[in-house]
Amino acid sequence: MLKAARWWYIHGKGGSDPAFRWAIEWARHLATDTPSDVKRFDDFLEYLVTVGFADEKSMLR
Repeated sequence: MLKAARWWYIHGKGGSDPAFRWAIEWARHLATDTPSDVKRFDDFLEYLVTVGFADEKSMLR
């Protein structure tokens, strides 16, 4: 997860990139066993739709 976060930080929009924030949040979730932030996950799904990974968010769930 940290490698994915690093890649998104370098190739995305830095710390504001939804994919970067999601990767960091997921790594935190795995390390601390706390629930993840649903808003960040939704932002990541929205980002995947924006870049053309899927036509709509519901297809990714």
